[in-house]
Amino acid sequence: MVSEVFLPDLNRWAFVDGQCNFIPIQDGQPLSGLELRLALDKNVGLASFSAVLQKDFDAYLSWIDEYLFYLSTSLDNRAFGEFTGPSLMLVPVGAETLSVFQRRFPVLNTTYTHSARAFYPKP
Repeated sequence: MVSEVFLPDLNRWAFVDGQCNFIPIQDGQPLSGLELRLALDKNVGLASFSAVLQKDFDAYLSWIDEYLFYLSTSLDNRAFGEFTGPSLMLVPVGAETLSVFQRRFPVLNTTYTHSARAFYPKP
């Protein structure tokens, strides 16, 4: 699991992987999870705020790449760790909606969207 935070001073969302000490940067700006996905698809230059990760940076990007297809957020933080929702999931256009996470956890009470604007509202 990773987090995304809204940075009011930059007026943008940023992907934050606290476990791996990673915040993706492109052209000096932090990226959201969707922007990271698009940057990986285009194979453009990325950096990280983390000096610790630099030696394993390419391995991390290769690993995270397969997990950035469906993006999901809980709409009720009291349900942390549960997959019962309510939640919002950003699904690529043309992709199937996800009903099971990691082949064993049912995805319940989820609203699906193709709209990045709906998934990344300004607080």
